[in-house]
Parts: sequence; C-alpha cells; structure tokens
Amino acid sequence: MLGKTHLLSATLLGIVLIKHFSFSLFFFSGLLLGSIFPDIDSKTSILGRKFKFLNQFMKHRGIFHSLFMLVLLYFILIIFSKRFALGFAIGFIFHLLLDIITKEGLNTLFFGKIKGPIKVGGWQENIFLIMMILITLFIVL
Repeated sequence: MLGKTHLLSATLLGIVLIKHFSFSLFFFSGLLLGSIFPDIDSKTSILGRKFKFLNQFMKHRGIFHSLFMLVLLYFILIIFSKRFALGFAIGFIFHLLLDIITKEGLNTLFFGKIKGPIKVGGWQENIFLIMMILITLFIVL
C-alpha cells in the first residue's frame, strides 16, 4: 500500500479507538508514525525520502517489515511514553496487515510469503482508499 493509504487507514483506526476507548492524541501520533514507519527502507516512501541512507543498503519489506523490528522499537519507545509506544505498535501491525493483502505481499518467518490481490497504487488500492475516506467521514460526521 502507498503511504497515503497507510495513513488514512491508521487515521480511521485512531478515530475509532479514540472515540470508543478514550485514547490520547499522543497515542494517535504514535499510531500514525507506526503506520508509515516500516516503509522507511523504501526510497519512494514518506519517511524513506527523509532517510535516504537506509534504502541504499536495506531491502524494502525486509527487516523493517518484521515483528523483530516491531518488538525492538516498542521497547525503545516505551521508555519515553507507554501511550505513544502502544499507538506506534498498533500502527506498525496495521501496516503489516495491509501489506499482506497486496500482490507484493509480506515475507513471514513461519508461513513464507503471504500475498493478496491488490496492486500497490492500482485501481483496487484506490477503491480501498475511497472506502476508507467514506467510512472516516461517516464516523466523524
């Protein structure tokens, strides 16, 4: 999925969680960052353009798309803020779940590569994005 799809999906998830579970905006910030963080190793991603040195020697959908990285970052972030770390972890997991439904898929330790029918940036992703926008508007309004 593209960064805009990850961000919008995380926004929708955050709105639902904040509305029903009284999570803070600090949690929401972590959720948004976590939703785009795994793509830091892609030269075309939102964060990858800021951290170009990473995508010179890292493979996209490699270590940054792993549960190992999630656990490592979670324990680093929890030192600073439990709410931010929780939001980050949920956003990160949501990112991985969305990548699983793409044709590019996701490599997993136990199940090999898992992939779905959606082409990144294709018409299916655009329909998914429009659905997320409509659901978000319905919940907010």
